[in-house]
Amino acid sequence: MPYANGTGFVYDSGEFVKAMERCVALADWKGFEVRRKASEAKGKRRGRAITYYIEDCGVFNERMELRFDPSGHLTIVAGTFSHGQGHATAFAQLVTEWLGVPFESIRFVQGDTHHVSFGRGTYASRSAMLGGGALKVAADLIIEKAKPLAAHLME
Repeated sequence: MPYANGTGFVYDSGEFVKAMERCVALADWKGFEVRRKASEAKGKRRGRAITYYIEDCGVFNERMELRFDPSGHLTIVAGTFSHGQGHATAFAQLVTEWLGVPFESIRFVQGDTHHVSFGRGTYASRSAMLGGGALKVAADLIIEKAKPLAAHLME
């Protein structure tokens, strides 16, 4: 390490040898020949291979908004889009934990260009990492802004 691949990307971290050794152990690589012969005796063929693959994960950035309204509700406006991954539940649980807002008071908006000004969508294992990360930043900013107000009201 570092290693530059043929497309120009540089890998600067990773325990590839350790991962391969673990894979070989879990696959019982040395016991393959016995399994192959047993399969062959039953008229079946058996092969083996181990390969790495690379895929994009957590690419680009994401926009998430937390909007409070006078009724006491909080709306999560998500740039990600759930195709059944459960973003509404996961993101609401995070916001509940960080801000103490009751789960039932949280609304979730996605995919509506009237409300969502920008979003990159859901792909490359990015929604929880980038969407959740953006929500955490928003929650922290809200807490930072609210502390002086709360201190003033408590005096």
